[in-house]
Amino acid sequence: MTNRSAKLFFSGAAAGFVLSPVFLSKFVEFGVQTSLTPDDTRWVGNWWLGFAIFGGLSALWSLWLFAFPKEFPMTKKQREEEEEEAKRNESTSEDVSEL
Repeated sequence: MTNRSAKLFFSGAAAGFVLSPVFLSKFVEFGVQTSLTPDDTRWVGNWWLGFAIFGGLSALWSLWLFAFPKEFPMTKKQREEEEEEAKRNESTSEDVSEL
């Protein structure tokens, strides 16, 4: 894992950790009036809201990845050059082994 990806990974975990009290302070079902408060032992917080929000954001964020081509033009050119070089090296190694 690179340093940058590690920072992104841990910043996502930190955001979830920081926002979890906000989500858990809401009752588990929207629109339901209850006499329970977050201090009550029977309270069930909205534990799934973070999964729904961040899952939706992840899905939206990933959509732009579908716009990328299967292979970039410069990458294709470089791959073809490497394949040609490998064929040349292979043919020269066969010539050497015949001697």
